[in-house]
Amino acid sequence: MNYELAKELKDAGFPQDGEGHRLPLIPQYEDGVTPVTQYELCYVPTLSELIEACGKNFWSLGRAVSGKWFCCGAQDDEEFAESTAHHSTPEEAVARLWLALIKEI
Repeated sequence: MNYELAKELKDAGFPQDGEGHRLPLIPQYEDGVTPVTQYELCYVPTLSELIEACGKNFWSLGRAVSGKWFCCGAQDDEEFAESTAHHSTPEEAVARLWLALIKEI
């Protein structure tokens, strides 16, 4: 998972502790000395933590023939939220599903 997705999870309220790890933003330097951005740690959850966070709305995780991952979830018996784009890791697919599910709440 890259820093941008970990930050998106953090900003959306994903818990920032657990069995995963912390990912720092690698500062970018404009002049080689002064950081352009502030240093901030974001939590990268494990796949299990991401699935658990989706709760009963988690439905499936699959891998396409292309090797990319996708994930689907259900808000209720009739409405679905899903991570329709194919992602490079199962963690990214489930993270995108969690983000889609919380937008529906």
